[in-house]
Amino acid sequence: MTHRVKNYIVLILACFLLAVLLIGCAGPVATPSATATPVATEVPPTPTSAPAELVFVTAQTDATDPVTKLLSDFAAANSLQFRTLVALTAADMTSGTKIVVVATAQTDVNSLPSGNPAAQFILLGSSNPGISNVSTIQAKPEDEAFMAGYLTMLIAQDWRAGALLTSDGAAGSAYADDFSNGSQFVCGKCNPFYSPIVAFPVTASEPAASASGTWAADAAALSQNWLSSVFITPSAASADVITAVSSHTVNSDGVYYLSTTGAPQDGSIPWAALLTTDYSAGLNQLLPQALKGQGNLTIRAQIGLTAINADIVTPAKQALFNQTAADLAADLIIPTTVQ
Repeated sequence: MTHRVKNYIVLILACFLLAVLLIGCAGPVATPSATATPVATEVPPTPTSAPAELVFVTAQTDATDPVTKLLSDFAAANSLQFRTLVALTAADMTSGTKIVVVATAQTDVNSLPSGNPAAQFILLGSSNPGISNVSTIQAKPEDEAFMAGYLTMLIAQDWRAGALLTSDGAAGSAYADDFSNGSQFVCGKCNPFYSPIVAFPVTASEPAASASGTWAADAAALSQNWLSSVFITPSAASADVITAVSSHTVNSDGVYYLSTTGAPQDGSIPWAALLTTDYSAGLNQLLPQALKGQGNLTIRAQIGLTAINADIVTPAKQALFNQTAADLAADLIIPTTVQ
């Protein structure tokens, strides 16, 4: 074997060994595997919470109604939706109902509050049922009677004030006594300067269902005292009564007539003013507390005025009336006395 052949054989063996070593270092060749498709996990939808709201249950759906406007403004100022209903059922309540103000007797004020403890209920004019999430603004007939007497005497000339009153209303026969107390709160003994000299106010009381002729006869008898101002209960308000009362008066422009908002308001009687139950002051006190979850509170409604003839019930007299009504609502005046 020649030297050249020998070298060639050595070279081949060296290449073979090098190839073996390279294959050993590379290791086994991995076979690519298929990538698994990810499985989507279903996420249950998050329930949408009901918006926080204030609900007003009332037969009066006029947006210009003072109570409606007050509640609407309060809701807007506190990021609450505002809703009005003429009646309230359990189906009307939502998880977002925070405050329910009820001005109608059509609502179940016992089971609804008990079944919705997270909501606060405010009843207008009703008595308190003693439920933890129910508050009330009570309208008291003795307050109305007292303020009716107060205003009738306040606008009367020579203290010549009178009234035609019901004897079987919410306050019964006590209405006449409370009316007189309100009158005497203005003038004490209320003795006139001119004849005929009698103790004022003079009043007549009849059952609400009395015939028009009965009321007219009472009005004619009262007119003999030459009245200046007369409070007429809605049950007695009629053209015959107005004619009878007006037969004698000390006023050059006729008798001044007063009543409540239940009286005819069709222009047939020239009312000097009408008394109304004003829940605004009470709501301004209770609404912030109700929003905080505080309930079982009771306050007293204030007597207010509407349909005012400012030539008779002047702004100064309105201010006196409002201050006295506020003191009465705050229990600073006792309507069953003259204190």
